[in-house]
Amino acid sequence: MNKEGLFDLLNSENQAALKAVFEQNPEVLQLYGNNLFLAILAVLDNEYNDTLLSYVVPLWQSVVEWELYQLGFKPRQEGVVSKYDFHSIYSHLTNRAKTLTTLNLPEIILSKQNAGQIIWTEREGIYSAWIIFQSEKGIVAGLIDNLNSQWLHPTWYRCITDLQVLKDTGIESLSSTERNTIVVTEFGEYKILWMQIDGEDGPVWRSLAMEYGASHEKGQSILWIRFIETYEVPTLCDQVLVPPVLSTDIGIYMDDFLKGTYSHEMVMVPVTCEVSINMKERVYELRFKDKSRETILDTLLFDSTAELVKTLRHPIRRGTPLRIKHGVRVMWDHRIDIDYHDTELKDGQKKHTISLSLLKPLVHRSRFFPDKFTVPKTCSELLSTEVGNPLTLRIQSEISAFRKMSVEFDGVPVGSSLRDLETMRMNIFDIALLSECEQLIDASTNKCHQIEIDANDLFDLNFSRLSENPRLQSAIASLDANDFDWTQHSWNINIDTRHPVQNEIIWYIKTKVSGRIWFNKIFTFVMDISLSIDEVISTFKEEVSLTVPLKHLTEFSESISTLNRTLRSRGWRKGKPRCRVDLTIRDGQYIAVVCRLEAHGESIEIANFPIDIAKDSSVLQDELESEWGPFSIYEIRNKNEFYKKVRSATLIEEEEEGFDEEEEYLRQIKEYESNPEKSYQLAYTYVKLVHCRPESDSSISDITKAIILFEECDHSVRGVVIWHLNALVTRCELLVKKGVDSIRKEEIKGWMREIQEMHDQLIQLSNIGE
Repeated sequence: MNKEGLFDLLNSENQAALKAVFEQNPEVLQLYGNNLFLAILAVLDNEYNDTLLSYVVPLWQSVVEWELYQLGFKPRQEGVVSKYDFHSIYSHLTNRAKTLTTLNLPEIILSKQNAGQIIWTEREGIYSAWIIFQSEKGIVAGLIDNLNSQWLHPTWYRCITDLQVLKDTGIESLSSTERNTIVVTEFGEYKILWMQIDGEDGPVWRSLAMEYGASHEKGQSILWIRFIETYEVPTLCDQVLVPPVLSTDIGIYMDDFLKGTYSHEMVMVPVTCEVSINMKERVYELRFKDKSRETILDTLLFDSTAELVKTLRHPIRRGTPLRIKHGVRVMWDHRIDIDYHDTELKDGQKKHTISLSLLKPLVHRSRFFPDKFTVPKTCSELLSTEVGNPLTLRIQSEISAFRKMSVEFDGVPVGSSLRDLETMRMNIFDIALLSECEQLIDASTNKCHQIEIDANDLFDLNFSRLSENPRLQSAIASLDANDFDWTQHSWNINIDTRHPVQNEIIWYIKTKVSGRIWFNKIFTFVMDISLSIDEVISTFKEEVSLTVPLKHLTEFSESISTLNRTLRSRGWRKGKPRCRVDLTIRDGQYIAVVCRLEAHGESIEIANFPIDIAKDSSVLQDELESEWGPFSIYEIRNKNEFYKKVRSATLIEEEEEGFDEEEEYLRQIKEYESNPEKSYQLAYTYVKLVHCRPESDSSISDITKAIILFEECDHSVRGVVIWHLNALVTRCELLVKKGVDSIRKEEIKGWMREIQEMHDQLIQLSNIGE
């Protein structure tokens, strides 16, 4: 362990004290601790000769804290009295050496082992992780955020570089108890991160190969970190990686780092960068604007394109803020905090514009096809370019694979430098960056071309970062499905009838070769259960043709034949669907359940609706079977059985609830009297009330009200005629029973004629014999 490693064992206050000691006597470590080192040599010489020379580092790490004790530092633990006993130290070294030999660990693991922790914090289900470990050059630390769980996946992570966020998260992490012990070892050129996690039988070690981008400024967080499964690394996949040996508790060291590294105030100003051209000086101009105050903090000028790009990439390249005038430290995100301004040039009477968006690929990437993508070396060279014809950048996708894409330029002459880009295999992110360039330079002709985008091959493109590339997003959004070139591929239709909703079909269009789904669109076709099978299939064809001309669908007739067989097996036929109807109770309410009869005697529910069993059976039947009634669209095979169940349910309800007819009819009359459209229902309810209480003094008055109401109803409806006839007969019966003296023989004859006419009308409507 070198001098810097010894500092890492102390907190910030004691580090300052030790630094003061070194300033007074730089050779102090050569005066103290020599007896400890001699003890290690004695153990190796007396017990194991030279077989444990590679164990010097781990043995020294086990006793180095006593050197601090000799310098006057005290142990961290409160309430613990430490006694310096050299014989005990020697005995400890001997036992540790014996343990090391029995483990048979590779020398490379033993000689380079650095402990640390992963410290987790959580806010509203989103996790952050501090990854902190010791190294020969000091503490290595990186903060990762926006994690969905307390688990590190084998992938690339960008680390946080915002100093205020680092400070705030560091303070919050001090109180976190969610910590994983880690050890970093080296195997050849690779660093192996060992993380201790809970297993079924206790703690186990998980290993990942690790790479990271260190900051160029001491004390700063690393820029990025990448984890790889060890079995995916060719030089590691056949190696036996031995788990590390845990050192003493290192949690205190981690907390000291969190307290000390960002304990002092760091002034860092978030800015946006505005890139333009200073026409007076003919150079690039870079302005830093304070995000919060919208004021310009500094302006830099560049002639070299490379120097401008280098500065714009400073946060990701160096991992530190940039110092500008007056010592202000500024920070920005090189992907979203840079505005590229256009510059208007005049050539006599002509005007044209130079767009600096052509710098975007170079700023977003450290290397963007360096031998193919060219820009002028200086601003002066850019200003000297001539105006070329507008070009179309056509994006080509091979089977829509994001890694198998290319570009083609329309109207570019042979020998153009832009042709070099056509030879490159690109992924979607390369394409997106190139599309952000509003102009491109043809180095062979020194012409600047305006670029339009043809994204017709990306109709179905959708990836998470599309919104970060507005030109490509706009080009895709502007595509019209009616203009889609269906001749590019062979297409099939996939029809899925296994939908939970039995009257719905799921369908989509896919390429015959790759199975790519067009537009990633899934369609739902809702079948009208009142239609015949031929009408359903005809309607389905019409709906499909609104999306794709049927002539471009191979094997379409076979797909329709399969659909036809499936529908027939479910009971679809020519004419109305054959069904049966059952009465059931759901949520305390009587429900009519319509089931279509399928092949093999099976049936499936296709509709249901509530039933008012309190209604008169003939009225209920008229409502269900009228022209617009719910039964009208089905061929019901068990009507009589259904109505019988309704009547039985009515009797049961009356018995169970102690049904009071008179009270119920009076309630209905009161309800119907407030609704002029319910005159028919009001009339027959008066009739049922009279039947319920024929001895009542108001019975004749009630039946008379019913007859008057019926006379105003539509007598083309069979139910109206039946109930009107019932009311007339009931009136005669009441008057005869009550022996009303005022009734003359002529009146009775008139009523009988009226009854006969009503009876004849009923026969005519019903076409029955009596």
